[in-house]
Amino acid sequence: MRHWDTIWSFETERFRITCDVTPDDTDPADCFDNDDDIEMVRSGAVDWFIARLRVTLDGAEIATDYLSACAYASASDFAHKDRDGYFRDMVRSAIADARRALANMPKMRSA
Repeated sequence: MRHWDTIWSFETERFRITCDVTPDDTDPADCFDNDDDIEMVRSGAVDWFIARLRVTLDGAEIATDYLSACAYASASDFAHKDRDGYFRDMVRSAIADARRALANMPKMRSA
């Protein structure tokens, strides 16, 4: 079982969006062609992780998106410094999936 660490979250009254990370055990040579990039991962010079973006409604997961083979100076940089890259794409994708899931649910009433 994987342990996930939350690096970013946003909450409203009923919804919560979180970005969690867990170490990736994929060999970086399977993901990168550049020997310097591979060595940075293998030496621990960068964090090597899987990112998970979750949308929950009243604590129940309604959408999720994953991205593996993430290499950043620190995992928190993924959510806090890469706002125009993969992180933003994951947020958009998970929210779109959540909207589709909600469109297929019976009408929601406030708790």
